[in-house]
Amino acid sequence: MNNKRKNGSMQRRVELVNNSDNSKRQSNASQSGNGSDTRLYSQRGSYDYSIGARRVSNTARRSSADIRAERSSSRSGSADGRTLQRSGGASRSYPGGDIYFAAGRKASEQRNRSAAAESGAAEPRRRPMTEADRRRRMEETRKKYRRRVQRMRAAAVLFITAAAMIILVFMTPVFNIDRITLSGNNIVTKDMIEEKVGYLIGRNLFSTSSGRIRDIMLEIPQIDDVRVSKKLFPPSIELSISECTPAAYMLSSNKVVVIDSDMKVIDDSGAFSTDTIPSVSGISIPSYEVNKQVSSDSAEKDEILKTMLRSFEATGLLDKITYISLDDLTEIKFNYDNRLECTCGSQLELDRKIRMFAETINSSSIEGNVTGTMDLGTPGQAVLQP
Repeated sequence: MNNKRKNGSMQRRVELVNNSDNSKRQSNASQSGNGSDTRLYSQRGSYDYSIGARRVSNTARRSSADIRAERSSSRSGSADGRTLQRSGGASRSYPGGDIYFAAGRKASEQRNRSAAAESGAAEPRRRPMTEADRRRRMEETRKKYRRRVQRMRAAAVLFITAAAMIILVFMTPVFNIDRITLSGNNIVTKDMIEEKVGYLIGRNLFSTSSGRIRDIMLEIPQIDDVRVSKKLFPPSIELSISECTPAAYMLSSNKVVVIDSDMKVIDDSGAFSTDTIPSVSGISIPSYEVNKQVSSDSAEKDEILKTMLRSFEATGLLDKITYISLDDLTEIKFNYDNRLECTCGSQLELDRKIRMFAETINSSSIEGNVTGTMDLGTPGQAVLQP
Protein backbone atom coordinates (compact mmCIF):
# COMPACT_ATOMS: atom_id res chain seq x y z
CA MET A 1 0.00 0.00 0.00
CA ASN A 2 2.78 2.35 0.85
CA ASN A 3 4.58 1.48 -2.35
CA LYS A 4 1.53 2.36 -4.42
CA ARG A 5 1.29 5.71 -2.69
CA LYS A 6 4.89 6.41 -3.33
CA ASN A 7 4.62 5.43 -6.98
CA GLY A 8 1.63 7.60 -7.50
CA SER A 9 3.32 10.51 -5.75
CA MET A 10 6.44 10.15 -7.90
CA GLN A 11 4.36 9.97 -11.08
CA ARG A 12 2.52 13.12 -10.17
CA ARG A 13 5.80 14.94 -9.43
CA VAL A 14 7.31 13.91 -12.76
CA GLU A 15 4.18 15.07 -14.59
CA LEU A 16 4.29 18.37 -12.72
CA VAL A 17 7.93 18.82 -13.59
CA ASN A 18 7.14 17.99 -17.21
CA ASN A 19 4.30 20.49 -17.39
CA SER A 20 6.42 23.10 -15.66
CA ASP A 21 9.30 22.57 -18.10
CA ASN A 22 6.95 22.76 -21.09
CA SER A 23 5.45 26.00 -19.85
CA LYS A 24 8.91 27.46 -19.23
CA ARG A 25 10.11 26.49 -22.70
CA GLN A 26 7.05 28.00 -24.29
CA SER A 27 7.51 31.18 -22.28
CA ASN A 28 11.19 31.47 -23.18
CA ALA A 29 10.53 30.69 -26.82
CA SER A 30 7.90 33.41 -26.96
CA GLN A 31 10.32 35.88 -25.39
CA SER A 32 13.52 35.04 -27.31
CA GLY A 33 12.11 33.42 -30.42
CA ASN A 34 14.34 30.34 -30.00
CA GLY A 35 13.25 27.34 -27.95
CA SER A 36 16.73 25.80 -27.90
CA ASP A 37 17.95 28.21 -25.19
CA THR A 38 16.19 26.28 -22.36
CA ARG A 39 18.61 25.48 -19.54
CA LEU A 40 18.57 22.40 -17.34
CA TYR A 41 20.47 22.29 -14.05
CA SER A 42 22.02 19.03 -12.91
CA GLN A 43 23.24 17.83 -9.56
CA ARG A 44 26.83 18.90 -10.42
CA GLY A 45 25.86 22.58 -10.47
CA SER A 46 26.29 23.00 -14.24
CA TYR A 47 23.69 23.38 -16.90
CA ASP A 48 23.21 22.37 -20.49
CA TYR A 49 21.03 23.46 -23.34
CA SER A 50 18.64 21.66 -25.66
CA ILE A 51 20.20 18.22 -25.40
CA GLY A 52 19.49 17.84 -21.68
CA ALA A 53 16.05 19.42 -21.97
CA ARG A 54 14.98 17.00 -24.67
CA ARG A 55 16.27 14.15 -22.56
CA VAL A 56 14.07 15.16 -19.59
CA SER A 57 11.04 15.67 -21.84
CA ASN A 58 11.41 12.22 -23.35
CA THR A 59 11.74 10.74 -19.89
CA ALA A 60 8.59 12.51 -18.71
CA ARG A 61 6.52 11.05 -21.53
CA ARG A 62 7.22 7.52 -20.51
CA SER A 63 4.55 5.48 -18.81
CA SER A 64 4.24 4.78 -15.11
CA ALA A 65 5.17 1.16 -15.67
CA ASP A 66 8.43 2.16 -17.30
CA ILE A 67 9.20 4.50 -14.43
CA ARG A 68 8.48 1.79 -11.85
CA ALA A 69 10.68 -0.65 -13.72
CA GLU A 70 13.50 1.85 -13.88
CA ARG A 71 13.10 2.66 -10.19
CA SER A 72 13.22 -1.03 -9.27
CA SER A 73 16.35 -1.50 -11.40
CA SER A 74 17.96 1.48 -9.68
CA ARG A 75 17.16 -0.03 -6.27
CA SER A 76 18.84 -3.25 -7.33
CA GLY A 77 22.20 -1.38 -7.50
CA SER A 78 22.59 -0.82 -11.23
CA ALA A 79 25.96 0.75 -12.08
CA ASP A 80 24.34 2.85 -14.78
CA GLY A 81 22.36 5.05 -12.38
CA ARG A 82 23.04 8.65 -11.42
CA THR A 83 21.62 10.58 -8.47
CA LEU A 84 19.09 13.36 -8.95
CA GLN A 85 18.56 15.90 -6.19
CA ARG A 86 14.92 16.17 -5.17
CA SER A 87 13.27 19.30 -3.89
CA GLY A 88 13.02 17.95 -0.34
CA GLY A 89 16.77 17.34 -0.06
CA ALA A 90 16.61 13.54 -0.62
CA SER A 91 18.29 11.95 -3.63
CA ARG A 92 17.16 9.25 -6.01
CA SER A 93 19.03 7.17 -8.55
CA TYR A 94 18.08 8.03 -12.09
CA PRO A 95 18.75 5.42 -14.77
CA GLY A 96 20.17 6.64 -18.04
CA GLY A 97 22.12 9.40 -16.29
CA ASP A 98 25.34 8.32 -18.03
CA ILE A 99 23.79 9.22 -21.37
CA TYR A 100 22.62 12.57 -20.03
CA PHE A 101 25.93 13.63 -18.53
CA ALA A 102 27.91 12.25 -21.49
CA ALA A 103 25.76 14.33 -23.86
CA GLY A 104 26.40 17.40 -21.74
CA ARG A 105 30.14 16.83 -21.71
CA LYS A 106 30.21 16.24 -25.46
CA ALA A 107 28.36 19.51 -26.09
CA SER A 108 30.74 21.36 -23.77
CA GLU A 109 33.78 19.89 -25.51
CA GLN A 110 32.29 20.84 -28.88
CA ARG A 111 31.87 24.44 -27.72
CA ASN A 112 35.46 24.53 -26.42
CA ARG A 113 36.79 23.26 -29.74
CA SER A 114 34.76 25.83 -31.65
CA ALA A 115 36.10 28.63 -29.43
CA ALA A 116 39.67 27.39 -29.87
CA ALA A 117 39.22 27.26 -33.64
CA GLU A 118 37.90 30.80 -33.67
CA SER A 119 40.83 32.05 -31.56
CA GLY A 120 43.37 30.35 -33.84
CA ALA A 121 44.68 27.89 -31.25
CA ALA A 122 45.58 24.50 -32.68
CA GLU A 123 44.46 21.44 -30.75
CA PRO A 124 47.56 19.37 -29.87
CA ARG A 125 47.62 15.93 -31.31
CA ARG A 126 50.12 13.28 -30.43
CA ARG A 127 50.49 10.30 -32.66
CA PRO A 128 51.32 7.11 -30.83
CA MET A 129 54.85 5.85 -31.48
CA THR A 130 54.96 2.96 -33.90
CA GLU A 131 57.59 0.29 -34.34
CA ALA A 132 59.03 2.17 -37.34
CA ASP A 133 59.41 5.28 -35.17
CA ARG A 134 61.28 3.30 -32.54
CA ARG A 135 63.60 1.82 -35.13
CA ARG A 136 64.25 5.23 -36.66
CA ARG A 137 65.01 6.73 -33.25
CA MET A 138 67.39 3.88 -32.42
CA GLU A 139 69.13 4.35 -35.78
CA GLU A 140 69.57 8.09 -35.13
CA THR A 141 71.01 7.32 -31.70
CA ARG A 142 73.47 4.87 -33.25
CA LYS A 143 74.52 7.43 -35.88
CA LYS A 144 75.15 10.07 -33.22
CA TYR A 145 77.22 7.60 -31.23
CA ARG A 146 79.25 6.63 -34.32
CA ARG A 147 79.88 10.28 -35.19
CA ARG A 148 81.02 10.98 -31.63
CA VAL A 149 83.39 8.02 -31.74
CA GLN A 150 84.75 9.16 -35.12
CA ARG A 151 85.41 12.65 -33.77
CA MET A 152 87.20 11.24 -30.75
CA ARG A 153 89.35 9.04 -33.00
CA ALA A 154 90.19 11.96 -35.29
CA ALA A 155 91.18 14.09 -32.29
CA ALA A 156 93.39 11.30 -30.97
CA VAL A 157 95.08 10.85 -34.36
CA LEU A 158 95.63 14.59 -34.67
CA PHE A 159 97.13 14.77 -31.19
CA ILE A 160 99.48 11.85 -31.84
CA THR A 161 100.54 13.36 -35.19
CA ALA A 162 101.23 16.75 -33.60
CA ALA A 163 103.25 15.14 -30.82
CA ALA A 164 105.29 13.16 -33.36
CA MET A 165 105.94 16.31 -35.41
CA ILE A 166 107.09 18.22 -32.33
CA ILE A 167 109.46 15.41 -31.41
CA LEU A 168 110.77 15.22 -34.98
CA VAL A 169 111.25 18.98 -35.34
CA PHE A 170 112.64 19.92 -31.94
CA MET A 171 114.22 16.78 -30.49
CA THR A 172 116.10 15.22 -33.40
CA PRO A 173 119.28 16.44 -35.13
CA VAL A 174 117.57 16.51 -38.53
CA PHE A 175 116.97 20.27 -38.36
CA ASN A 176 120.13 21.34 -36.56
CA ILE A 177 121.82 24.41 -38.11
CA ASP A 178 124.64 23.34 -40.38
CA ARG A 179 126.04 26.68 -41.59
CA ILE A 180 125.70 30.47 -41.55
CA THR A 181 126.11 32.35 -44.85
CA LEU A 182 126.86 36.08 -45.30
CA SER A 183 126.11 38.58 -48.04
CA GLY A 184 126.61 42.35 -48.43
CA ASN A 185 129.54 42.60 -46.04
CA ASN A 186 132.68 44.53 -46.99
CA ILE A 187 134.08 45.81 -43.74
CA VAL A 188 132.35 43.34 -41.45
CA THR A 189 134.48 40.20 -41.40
CA LYS A 190 133.52 36.57 -40.93
CA ASP A 191 135.36 36.49 -37.62
CA MET A 192 133.17 39.31 -36.33
CA ILE A 193 130.07 37.36 -37.34
CA GLU A 194 131.27 34.12 -35.76
CA GLU A 195 132.04 35.96 -32.56
CA LYS A 196 128.40 37.05 -32.31
CA VAL A 197 126.36 34.15 -33.71
CA GLY A 198 128.81 31.28 -34.04
CA TYR A 199 127.13 29.49 -31.13
CA LEU A 200 124.11 28.79 -33.37
CA ILE A 201 125.95 26.05 -35.26
CA GLY A 202 124.45 22.74 -34.11
CA ARG A 203 121.40 24.37 -32.57
CA ASN A 204 117.89 23.47 -33.67
CA LEU A 205 116.71 25.68 -36.51
CA PHE A 206 113.18 26.11 -35.14
CA SER A 207 114.28 26.89 -31.60
CA THR A 208 116.20 29.98 -32.72
CA SER A 209 114.47 33.35 -33.14
CA SER A 210 115.17 35.47 -36.22
CA GLY A 211 114.45 38.63 -34.24
CA ARG A 212 116.96 37.64 -31.58
CA ILE A 213 119.63 36.94 -34.24
CA ARG A 214 118.99 40.35 -35.80
CA ASP A 215 119.36 42.12 -32.46
CA ILE A 216 122.67 40.35 -31.85
CA MET A 217 123.96 41.30 -35.30
CA LEU A 218 123.04 44.97 -34.83
CA GLU A 219 125.43 45.06 -31.89
CA ILE A 220 128.24 45.19 -34.45
CA PRO A 221 128.82 48.94 -35.00
CA GLN A 222 129.56 48.67 -38.72
CA ILE A 223 126.19 47.05 -39.47
CA ASP A 224 123.32 49.40 -40.25
CA ASP A 225 120.70 46.70 -40.87
CA VAL A 226 120.51 42.94 -41.36
CA ARG A 227 117.92 40.56 -42.77
CA VAL A 228 117.78 37.03 -41.34
CA SER A 229 116.51 34.09 -43.44
CA LYS A 230 116.16 30.41 -42.53
CA LYS A 231 116.51 27.47 -44.92
CA LEU A 232 115.33 23.93 -44.23
CA PHE A 233 117.47 21.97 -46.69
CA PRO A 234 120.15 22.11 -45.65
CA PRO A 235 119.29 23.68 -42.29
CA SER A 236 121.09 27.00 -42.39
CA ILE A 237 120.82 30.74 -41.69
CA GLU A 238 121.44 33.46 -44.25
CA LEU A 239 122.45 36.96 -43.15
CA SER A 240 122.02 39.79 -45.63
CA ILE A 241 124.03 42.70 -44.20
CA SER A 242 123.74 46.41 -44.92
CA GLU A 243 126.82 48.19 -43.59
CA CYS A 244 127.01 51.71 -42.26
CA THR A 245 128.39 54.35 -44.61
CA PRO A 246 131.22 56.39 -43.05
CA ALA A 247 130.52 60.09 -43.45
CA ALA A 248 133.35 61.85 -41.55
CA TYR A 249 136.01 61.37 -38.96
CA MET A 250 137.40 63.43 -36.10
CA LEU A 251 140.12 63.08 -33.51
CA SER A 252 139.43 62.24 -29.87
CA SER A 253 142.10 61.13 -27.38
CA ASN A 254 144.53 60.42 -30.20
CA LYS A 255 142.01 58.11 -31.86
CA VAL A 256 140.39 58.45 -35.22
CA VAL A 257 136.64 58.29 -34.55
CA VAL A 258 134.60 57.47 -37.66
CA ILE A 259 130.94 58.51 -37.70
CA ASP A 260 128.06 58.11 -40.16
CA SER A 261 125.58 60.77 -41.30
CA ASP A 262 123.55 60.27 -38.11
CA MET A 263 126.71 60.88 -36.06
CA LYS A 264 126.83 57.32 -34.78
CA VAL A 265 130.33 56.11 -33.94
CA ILE A 266 130.93 53.13 -36.18
CA ASP A 267 134.66 52.60 -35.64
CA ASP A 268 137.63 53.77 -33.67
CA SER A 269 140.02 50.92 -34.49
CA GLY A 270 141.10 52.00 -37.95
CA ALA A 271 139.01 49.43 -39.80
CA PHE A 272 137.65 52.07 -42.13
CA SER A 273 139.76 54.01 -44.61
CA THR A 274 139.62 57.79 -44.15
CA ASP A 275 140.83 58.66 -47.66
CA THR A 276 137.36 59.21 -49.06
CA ILE A 277 135.67 60.88 -46.08
CA PRO A 278 136.14 64.44 -44.77
CA SER A 279 137.73 65.40 -41.52
CA VAL A 280 135.91 67.65 -39.08
CA SER A 281 137.62 70.46 -37.18
CA GLY A 282 136.37 72.94 -34.60
CA ILE A 283 134.46 70.32 -32.63
CA SER A 284 135.55 68.61 -29.43
CA ILE A 285 134.39 65.20 -28.21
CA PRO A 286 134.81 64.73 -24.46
CA SER A 287 133.68 61.05 -24.54
CA TYR A 288 131.98 58.58 -26.84
CA GLU A 289 130.81 54.95 -27.15
CA VAL A 290 131.06 52.80 -30.23
CA ASN A 291 127.71 52.02 -31.89
CA LYS A 292 126.09 55.05 -30.24
CA GLN A 293 125.62 58.65 -31.32
CA VAL A 294 128.38 61.01 -30.39
CA SER A 295 127.81 64.30 -28.61
CA SER A 296 130.28 67.17 -28.64
CA ASP A 297 130.62 70.06 -26.24
CA SER A 298 128.22 72.14 -28.41
CA ALA A 299 124.74 70.96 -29.36
CA GLU A 300 124.55 73.70 -32.02
CA LYS A 301 127.66 72.38 -33.75
CA ASP A 302 126.26 68.86 -33.61
CA GLU A 303 123.12 69.95 -35.50
CA ILE A 304 125.17 71.90 -38.09
CA LEU A 305 127.48 68.93 -38.71
CA LYS A 306 124.55 66.52 -39.01
CA THR A 307 122.83 68.82 -41.54
CA MET A 308 125.96 69.13 -43.67
CA LEU A 309 126.70 65.40 -43.69
CA ARG A 310 123.14 64.51 -44.72
CA SER A 311 123.14 67.16 -47.47
CA PHE A 312 126.49 65.94 -48.86
CA GLU A 313 125.26 62.35 -48.80
CA ALA A 314 121.98 63.25 -50.53
CA THR A 315 123.67 65.23 -53.32
CA GLY A 316 126.46 62.69 -53.91
CA LEU A 317 129.27 65.05 -52.93
CA LEU A 318 130.39 63.26 -49.78
CA ASP A 319 133.23 61.24 -51.28
CA LYS A 320 134.87 64.45 -52.66
CA ILE A 321 134.60 66.65 -49.56
CA THR A 322 138.06 67.03 -48.03
CA TYR A 323 137.28 68.75 -44.73
CA ILE A 324 134.58 70.61 -42.81
CA SER A 325 135.47 73.53 -40.60
CA LEU A 326 133.24 74.57 -37.71
CA ASP A 327 135.80 76.81 -36.01
CA ASP A 328 133.67 79.91 -36.75
CA LEU A 329 129.90 79.40 -36.90
CA THR A 330 129.48 82.70 -38.75
CA GLU A 331 131.78 81.51 -41.49
CA ILE A 332 131.24 77.80 -42.00
CA LYS A 333 133.61 76.30 -44.55
CA PHE A 334 134.25 73.10 -46.46
CA ASN A 335 136.67 72.03 -49.20
CA TYR A 336 135.65 70.26 -52.35
CA ASP A 337 138.08 67.98 -54.19
CA ASN A 338 141.10 69.91 -52.84
CA ARG A 339 140.45 72.70 -55.37
CA LEU A 340 137.41 74.71 -54.27
CA GLU A 341 137.22 76.48 -50.94
CA CYS A 342 133.56 77.10 -50.14
CA THR A 343 132.25 79.53 -47.55
CA CYS A 344 128.67 79.21 -46.39
CA GLY A 345 128.42 82.05 -43.93
CA SER A 346 126.06 81.23 -41.07
CA GLN A 347 123.91 78.15 -40.66
CA LEU A 348 120.89 79.96 -42.17
CA GLU A 349 119.44 77.78 -44.99
CA LEU A 350 122.57 75.65 -44.93
CA ASP A 351 120.97 72.73 -46.75
CA ARG A 352 119.81 75.04 -49.58
CA LYS A 353 123.30 76.49 -49.95
CA ILE A 354 124.87 73.04 -50.30
CA ARG A 355 122.28 71.98 -52.89
CA MET A 356 122.97 75.20 -54.84
CA PHE A 357 126.65 74.31 -54.82
CA ALA A 358 125.92 70.81 -56.14
CA GLU A 359 123.84 72.20 -59.01
CA THR A 360 126.63 74.64 -59.90
CA ILE A 361 129.33 71.95 -59.89
CA ASN A 362 127.30 69.60 -62.02
CA SER A 363 126.39 72.29 -64.57
CA SER A 364 128.39 72.95 -67.72
CA SER A 365 129.10 76.56 -66.74
CA ILE A 366 132.11 75.53 -64.61
CA GLU A 367 135.05 73.62 -65.97
CA GLY A 368 135.94 70.36 -64.32
CA ASN A 369 139.38 71.47 -63.05
CA VAL A 370 138.60 75.03 -61.96
CA THR A 371 140.09 76.15 -58.66
CA GLY A 372 139.39 79.05 -56.35
CA THR A 373 136.84 80.14 -53.78
CA MET A 374 133.07 79.92 -54.00
CA ASP A 375 130.89 82.17 -51.90
CA LEU A 376 127.60 80.51 -50.85
CA GLY A 377 126.75 83.04 -48.16
CA THR A 378 123.68 84.33 -50.07
CA PRO A 379 120.97 81.65 -50.35
CA GLY A 380 120.21 80.81 -53.99
CA GLN A 381 123.52 82.22 -55.27
CA ALA A 382 126.99 80.71 -55.88
CA VAL A 383 129.74 83.21 -56.65
CA LEU A 384 133.01 81.78 -57.93
CA GLN A 385 136.19 83.72 -57.29
CA PRO A 386 139.15 82.17 -59.16
